[in-house]
Amino acid sequence: MTAYHPRGITGEVRQALENMPVVVLTGMRQTGKTTSLQSQRGLKDRLYLSFDDFAQLEAAKGDPDGFLRREAPVTIDEAQKCPEIFDALKRSVDRDRTPGRFLLSGSADFAILEASPRAWREGLSTSISVRSIAGRSGNPLGGSLS
Repeated sequence: MTAYHPRGITGEVRQALENMPVVVLTGMRQTGKTTSLQSQRGLKDRLYLSFDDFAQLEAAKGDPDGFLRREAPVTIDEAQKCPEIFDALKRSVDRDRTPGRFLLSGSADFAILEASPRAWREGLSTSISVRSIAGRSGNPLGGSLS
């Protein structure tokens, strides 16, 4: 089994969660997003839900507003698999802009952001911070390369 190597971007993600109600972590497959969400200090204690889990995906599609009605800060992995969640996310954030409420991740680079163009046009883009984890050709342990 390969040892886990912490990703440098998680510090940026934690900082963004202190200021924004929604933070999105995107990047190519196999760059460590899911492992970071489940392993890193400040991220692993959040309620973790994954749309790779068919039951979770169906629950979100059936009642997206109810699915997001949670007390604890929520991490939703593979969020791009449920476009219905984005309009509900906007409504939830419109009601409560508490920083750190939602952390979304997705394998498809920015497909998560294209899942619900209406939500972006109607203002969710001002409530969100986006971070991209670099692929192997970049800095696999870091984040956005400057």
